[in-house]
Amino acid sequence: MARFPFQRLHDTHAHPLDDPDLDLGALDATGVRVHAMTVTPEQFVEAQHRLSTHPNFHPCLGLFPLEIDEEGRRCRDFLERLPACSFIGEVGLDFSIEGEVRARQVRFLSTVLEHGRDGRFRTLSLHSRRAGAEVLELTAEFQDGACIFHWYSGPSPPWSKLPPERFFSINTAMLSSRRGKSLIEEMPKERVLLESDGPYVQTGGRPARPTDTRAVVEALCHRWEMPLDEVLDLLEANLKRALGEQSSA
Repeated sequence: MARFPFQRLHDTHAHPLDDPDLDLGALDATGVRVHAMTVTPEQFVEAQHRLSTHPNFHPCLGLFPLEIDEEGRRCRDFLERLPACSFIGEVGLDFSIEGEVRARQVRFLSTVLEHGRDGRFRTLSLHSRRAGAEVLELTAEFQDGACIFHWYSGPSPPWSKLPPERFFSINTAMLSSRRGKSLIEEMPKERVLLESDGPYVQTGGRPARPTDTRAVVEALCHRWEMPLDEVLDLLEANLKRALGEQSSA
């Protein structure tokens, strides 16, 4: 049996700094391209330092919606660092709690999107827990970069009417949930990307790792009735579009 080409995999949403058991060196050696989410500007600085010797890890500036402080210090720190970053994550909305925190989240995400219109970044990985419709609405007019809806579970979007640079990253948890499977069935192939969301997703009783995106690829091969090489080609092309990279084709 041919060895699986892990170097052709990508993970657009992982939290390697939150997994104390992750062997960064061993994972880097597999060749999987990992976009390392951070949840605060402070963690982004830590990620830049800890991942600097692992070329397949790419630290992304983030501010998780539930980490937005009432005083706005983290928001200001985030915006100061934003001009030097091309991939933003994790940002978005989390309406699992109520109150003024929701309004703060909306204001912050709106500000981030406004800065994106100045060409200050290219790609966002978006959290949308219990706020799928709201995140879709807020990003509807954002035309200056790509939006990746991470572990999306909201209402089905109008697929054919979405701007072309709208993507949905799939993890192993979505393969086994009713809503996840339903959305995967609906998604146009050209909008699909991979993610692990480790360590917050569990796979086989342990935290998911970027290499576990292999299981997503194999599931897509079955669902789309396509051979492995064709699925990998398609996913690589999707990633290039999401990152604004030139295709070699």
